[in-house]
Amino acid sequence: MDHDPPPNPAPGGAHTASDPLAAWLVAFGVRWVFAVRGEGIEPLWTALSGITDLSLVACQNEAGAAYCASEASLATEAPVAVLLADPSALERAHPGLCAARREGARVIVLSGRPFAGSALCAAADLDVSVHDSGALPGLLQRIELGRGRDSGFVAHLALSSPVLRERAELVRTPVQVHRAEPDPRVLADLARRLRSRRCALVAGFGARGCHREVRALAEALSAPVLVTAHAKGVFPDGHPLHAGVLGIDGALRTRPETLLLIGSPHIDADAGILQGCDVVAVPAELPAGTLQPRALDLVSGSVRSVVTGLLDRLPRGREAEIEVRSLPLPAPSRRISHAALMASVQRVCVERSAARLMAGPGPAADLAVRHLSLGTPRLRVGTGPLGTGAVGAALATGSRVVALVGDGGMHEQELLTAARHGAATTWLVMNETVHPSVDYAAWAEAQGVPGRTLWSDLDLDDALRNTLEGGGPRLLDLRMDPDGRAALSAAS
Repeated sequence: MDHDPPPNPAPGGAHTASDPLAAWLVAFGVRWVFAVRGEGIEPLWTALSGITDLSLVACQNEAGAAYCASEASLATEAPVAVLLADPSALERAHPGLCAARREGARVIVLSGRPFAGSALCAAADLDVSVHDSGALPGLLQRIELGRGRDSGFVAHLALSSPVLRERAELVRTPVQVHRAEPDPRVLADLARRLRSRRCALVAGFGARGCHREVRALAEALSAPVLVTAHAKGVFPDGHPLHAGVLGIDGALRTRPETLLLIGSPHIDADAGILQGCDVVAVPAELPAGTLQPRALDLVSGSVRSVVTGLLDRLPRGREAEIEVRSLPLPAPSRRISHAALMASVQRVCVERSAARLMAGPGPAADLAVRHLSLGTPRLRVGTGPLGTGAVGAALATGSRVVALVGDGGMHEQELLTAARHGAATTWLVMNETVHPSVDYAAWAEAQGVPGRTLWSDLDLDDALRNTLEGGGPRLLDLRMDPDGRAALSAAS
């Protein structure tokens, strides 16, 4: 293993590269840094901690820092940084960074003590060891160019000790990011085809930023809309044109002649929906694993620019009434039923609050996607530990985040981080074990987070309302009916 040579410290009062690098992060739009402190990155930690326009969040481990950063970026649509002591920590952060890349987050990872010639971060679009501060301006320009990508961007710079500690100047040259604009002739032709043929829309997670435009497009075309589980709420559940969730209850009554994929929806190769029709994808890509259709058009440009361009070329549709579907409240039981929980979350968290919602992975995500009725994309469904990511989203947005998680989805680290930084996070822990061995409420209290155990359906609404009031984290340990999920599925 190659080690950095001993650095020559900067003279008293002089700036090291850590200072202009910290200033660059702020100029780039970074307002949140999730970090695991260590000797290898101490100069940059010191530089960042002195910046008033930036919040430095000390996390308990590298995986938590990565997941918090990913969800913070997705919630704010802004770049977020992760600070790690050395590249060996990347192995622990890697699942969170892969999630960030997959979901379209913009995350900059800065670590110390690079190893010579090693491959560092497989999840990164840019992954470089930096032994000379003179290389930084060019690398930062590449990161700025990556910011314009709709599909997100993960960059990793492993910074040597001399780079962080020696005196250095870092002159930032502003980069003009040019986004690909859709060709007007392509839009005109596509609008004509969609208007003259039987069509349907499929919305993915990448369409969350223009859900109003997607609704207007569907109404202009009178086209049914399918959404993926990750895109729950991108199109209103109670809309007459809503055709369901792919892979759960989604179905088209008639096969379309043209299918418009908006926001890179992932469609399993065996789903069959792409077969027998022409497919248009916006943006110009299909996720890995998607079956290639017989005829495929890829339209360049951002999702918003293409959808608004189509709306400009189509007659305005009639705005439909939205029906809010609430689950009926079942009779009280000895344990909390899943039907009662989802009905309470719908009434209290969806209809009577502005809280963001997170669910997953596993049964919690399935329940939320199947049984919540949403008019906007307020629900975040993911494959990683969203109980951890909820802390990052709550801190970055300054708003309440309600996370529905299974009894295996809670970790001590997120409770400590949330309590230390006052994150407005509510965890609803579905404790489904027949003989619970973990008292999650007492566990939360031990970490400084107010917790409460609920056994009865009758207390659900009041308990949920209490967790939404004021600031700081809250946890409800919900003792669930072990047969309730199956009963709810059968009733549906």
